[in-house]
Amino acid sequence: MDHGRFYSMVGGLIGGLCAAVPGLIDLLYYKGGAPPVKKIALTHMTINLIVVALYAINIWLRAGALDGKGASLSTPVLLSIIGVALLFVSGWLGGQMVHVYGVGVEGRE
Repeated sequence: MDHGRFYSMVGGLIGGLCAAVPGLIDLLYYKGGAPPVKKIALTHMTINLIVVALYAINIWLRAGALDGKGASLSTPVLLSIIGVALLFVSGWLGGQMVHVYGVGVEGRE
């Protein structure tokens, strides 16, 4: 694996961690909306935290492959596939909160 792809993955992990901060603040201070919104928001947050953990493990496994100590990339590739699939689900849930329930849309909450 080349260094560019590795560092892109590290950048994505840092971006995910940075996005978690305002997301948590929004979750803690959200007051309005339909009853299922809180459950959707908690599910969205949980999936995103799982993805962050998967990618942290993935980066750790791939770091060994950069210096030739890692034996196989099959586990990291599988973790990437699972992570992307979970991100699709989480993105859909985020879209539901915004487009269906109006979370964060001025005048709709």
